Amino acid sequence: MASFELANQNRPQIFDEVVGQDVTVQILTESLTSGSVGSVYFFHGPAGTGKTTVARLVAKGLNCEGGGGTICNACKNCKEITEDRSELLIEIDGATNRGIGEIVQLQDIVRRVPPQGRHRVIIIDEVHGLTSQAFESLLKTLEKPPLNNHFILLTTVPNKVPKTIRSRGLRFYFKSVEDDDVRKILENWKELNESVKDLIVRKSRGNVRDMYMMLEQVSGCSNLTTEQVMQLLGVVGSMEVVKVVEALNTGWKDYVIEVDRLKKVYGVGVIVDLVKTILHDVVLSRIDVTLNSVSGVPLDKIGKLCSRLLLEGVKRALWELMNIYENDSNLEVALDLVPFFLERSEVPIQQEVVGEKKISGGFKHPLLSRTTSEKPVEKPVEKPVEKPVEKPVEKPAEKPAEKPAGLKLRTGKTIDSKRGLKIVVPEYPSGNKVLDGLNRDPIIRDILEETEGEIVEVFP
Repeated sequence: MASFELANQNRPQIFDEVVGQDVTVQILTESLTSGSVGSVYFFHGPAGTGKTTVARLVAKGLNCEGGGGTICNACKNCKEITEDRSELLIEIDGATNRGIGEIVQLQDIVRRVPPQGRHRVIIIDEVHGLTSQAFESLLKTLEKPPLNNHFILLTTVPNKVPKTIRSRGLRFYFKSVEDDDVRKILENWKELNESVKDLIVRKSRGNVRDMYMMLEQVSGCSNLTTEQVMQLLGVVGSMEVVKVVEALNTGWKDYVIEVDRLKKVYGVGVIVDLVKTILHDVVLSRIDVTLNSVSGVPLDKIGKLCSRLLLEGVKRALWELMNIYENDSNLEVALDLVPFFLERSEVPIQQEVVGEKKISGGFKHPLLSRTTSEKPVEKPVEKPVEKPVEKPVEKPAEKPAEKPAGLKLRTGKTIDSKRGLKIVVPEYPSGNKVLDGLNRDPIIRDILEETEGEIVEVFP
């Protein structure tokens, strides 16, 4: 039996069988009953939470011959949709049919009007896989959908879908299924003991499809021990988790030894996932120990075991591990490097509040404001630096206006400067140079020609 057959065989065939999505189911059933079903819907949320199942039920509710949004599963239309042979239901995988050519073919199909009184439902799964050109072509169809055609877009990564596409339809978020709801489904398998069921619930993490895959793995091996089932499903026991947590709080050497031992039993991928869940639980334990643990160990116990780890270092290690896990195939190196991102305090940290940025225990976090036990340190008020008083710059005393120099001629006559000529006696005693310069000046020469004289001295 293929791994997906058990999930398909147990797929809900009416809305009442859908688990974990009560609000979404209620809104959609009321829309079907009132006949006010939208042209475009946008379903997003984690994998295995019922997005495709609910979309198929919408197709049944629109076309059931019973009318009024009911699903009888007995009429021709309901049976054909259940058996995947109805022309009223078109399912497209956006990850493989992602080009503009596939969207153009789809547009040709939706142009044909469905039979009278019927509705065509187009489900595009993993719609975020479409190319940008395909999105642009799809947008034109979503803006004005043909009559009686309904588009339901499904994705696990809504941020990868352009905003223009997301804004065209009614959005519904499908949350992870609660553990209690998963456990109710497992009650139908009486041959499994409770410890194995608990392992499946813990490993599935709200993914019903994964739950059925794991159920299919163990249902044919009723004689397996719990330890063998744990190894088969890749579930690390609580005692092993505790050892890893203690090693993280102790230091790099103990951590590497413990992780290396577990890698040989469960494989690298399982241990990488385990360390991520432990780091996640450490963060949760600093926020509220009553929250649900991801690793299976109570958060109050993890908080005590990792009491010396600083939250900032834990978040940095988790972030780095997630990045390397997705972008680098060398997971073993990434796993061994985790302790190098961690920071430890000198004393245990009882609580570390992220929102208020404070911790208790007397140790001051280097990246947070202050501890709860110490008073805020008042910063000394810095007095403004007094600038030295600038003395007014004493302007040099203005020299009295120099009177035009006069020329004393050999004839005994003294002449004032003419034609705007101003002769200033230089401060150096070389009088011969001054006289030579004046004698060569054309204006002075004109004066000398008129007076028939020559310069014998220059005076102020």
